[in-house]
Amino acid sequence: MEVNFVQKKYPDFWIRLVGSIFLSQFMVSLGTTVPFFDLLKEPISWLDLGVGTMISFLTWSLVRWVWMLLDQRYDWLQHTTQRLLWQLIFGLVSPAVVILVMVYLYFWIAFQVSLFQDPWINNEYRVCLLLLLLFNGYYLAFYFFKHLEKIQQTPSQAATGPKFEFSQSILVQRGNLQIPIKVQDIAYFYLKEDIYFLKTTDNQQYIISANLEELGSKLNPSQFFRINRKFLAHIQACKAFKAVENGKLELSLNPPTSEVVIVSQKKAASFRDWIKQTH
Repeated sequence: MEVNFVQKKYPDFWIRLVGSIFLSQFMVSLGTTVPFFDLLKEPISWLDLGVGTMISFLTWSLVRWVWMLLDQRYDWLQHTTQRLLWQLIFGLVSPAVVILVMVYLYFWIAFQVSLFQDPWINNEYRVCLLLLLLFNGYYLAFYFFKHLEKIQQTPSQAATGPKFEFSQSILVQRGNLQIPIKVQDIAYFYLKEDIYFLKTTDNQQYIISANLEELGSKLNPSQFFRINRKFLAHIQACKAFKAVENGKLELSLNPPTSEVVIVSQKKAASFRDWIKQTH
């Protein structure tokens, strides 16, 4: 079973925000034996923490945006190779360059120091690359979790069977011609002298090859009711009815019939319920 799935949104704003704060705290503490709360006594640590949180959040959000964009263009299951290529370029390499540029500007503006003269490029930057892999892994897991959830929520064709549609027209015979009559133009079907007929709402009569059982299985039961062994009527053709002996009903059809149409005692209650749906 094929399930088309495109995850367009990843509702994780608070995860990104709180996660960015903790990641910034981790990066500030990285490479030092000084306890974190002692580091906070230094004003520069607060600046590092704030800038680090901003860079983490912006980078994480960039990765998320790339995922949403690629989700709409390349499904992981249907375009695996293309998706992997673009994911590496825009979800890993590009954010890595963005981090490098932002940190470089921070070092230059705050300390007038070139980033490439600081141990950060050999230590913390490697951790940043691992975090980018972690971000992408997080969204990959999210993607396939939602994909699996979608599959479980979609009933299989084997369980539900093929979708059944009621007939919208019935073929009738006129000489050698086969003519389709729309369902809304049918008043009723009836049996007379072993021949099945169709009567239209404008009082036209046609011979049909199907019997009433076959017709009943093809037509919408909310519109058609098997009155008795001789009649199958559309609800719009049921003009009036009255109770007669032994709990039976006498039905007046439009166009009128040449014989009295009786609803048996057994079917009387279900006929009343059926006719109430539109009357």
